[in-house]
Amino acid sequence: MPSLLQRITNSIFLAMMWVLRNWLGCFIGLIALLALHRNRFQLMNLLNTFRWKLGLWWRPQRALILTLNLLHQRAELTGAAPKKSKTHHQWLGEMMTRTNDINVAQSLYALRKLIDAAAYAPHSKASEKDCAQICQTCQRGCSLKWFQTEYQQSQAADDQNQVSQAERMKHVEYTGAAHHEY
Repeated sequence: MPSLLQRITNSIFLAMMWVLRNWLGCFIGLIALLALHRNRFQLMNLLNTFRWKLGLWWRPQRALILTLNLLHQRAELTGAAPKKSKTHHQWLGEMMTRTNDINVAQSLYALRKLIDAAAYAPHSKASEKDCAQICQTCQRGCSLKWFQTEYQQSQAADDQNQVSQAERMKHVEYTGAAHHEY
């Protein structure tokens, strides 16, 4: 009966022999895994969008919830997920002010209005067709690429604001220290 070390060595040897016999399949599999890893955000976005479209087809009365969830998922994929304490009204308003695309801002405003009306009004006056059209416009306008560019721009602006605040604080400390010497 072989010892534990011999069994481990034999297993490693058999695995290496299998890889050598099936080197082409292993190489293609490795390339496929690297490609999946590189494009994992696009793949997740594709799956989320498919689930959104299936949800719209299956239950069109949930279009607003599905669209808001899709936007949250895209924001999470880019690292721009809203804080838990932010309401949909605040988050959509923030996105409207950050974007330079007027069509996206208008569609986000219309979506926010529809969500507010559905949440707070006793009876929503929007038809399912209008609601679905606005949701589709938001889905197309607020793509994963849009979130990536908006997030990068907002990060750059936030970094610039932090640098300016730090410089102002240094100036205040300097002038305050100089003021106390007199």
